[in-house]
Amino acid sequence: MFINNNLKFVYVSMTKSGSSSIVALLKDKFGGQSFGNTRAVIPPCCDSYHSFTVSRNPYARMISWWWSICKTDGDRYGHKKELKDANLTESLSDFLLLWDKKGDYSQSKYLDVNGHLDTILKLENIEEDFNNLPFVKQHVNIPKVNAKKHPSWQGLLDEDSRILINRIYEDHFTNFNYEML
Repeated sequence: MFINNNLKFVYVSMTKSGSSSIVALLKDKFGGQSFGNTRAVIPPCCDSYHSFTVSRNPYARMISWWWSICKTDGDRYGHKKELKDANLTESLSDFLLLWDKKGDYSQSKYLDVNGHLDTILKLENIEEDFNNLPFVKQHVNIPKVNAKKHPSWQGLLDEDSRILINRIYEDHFTNFNYEML
């Protein structure tokens, strides 16, 4: 979570939805301070502030998450060990099975903690969406922080993984208006 008391906005960050880029931009161009993590609750003193977050296509989000953990050195929370301990491989479908079992990585669940947010931007349209926020007075370019180079999610999505993502993140497709394949 990122709060600016002067411009009266709160950004609620979502994992694998451009949060590093958004926080870098907010710090650089607008000022403010980071508080808590993605599960932080907006403090009551900020109830009147403009609140926003960024959503991401569930297929792209989960494949990016899998790629950063299983295909790069980005496993800072020990998920590879969890896979191994559950007798699962590092395949995308096994990774999704683990996520399904954990059941706590839904963007919708993160948002439920904070109730209604004023604006939900889409990562796929981040430049345009961000520049339409009420506190943005002149156009800003969104930096690309932590951008991983991997093949497009469309090329990595197999049938088993598609079915799992559709089931696990059904609420994302509805709540954030993404097309389910």
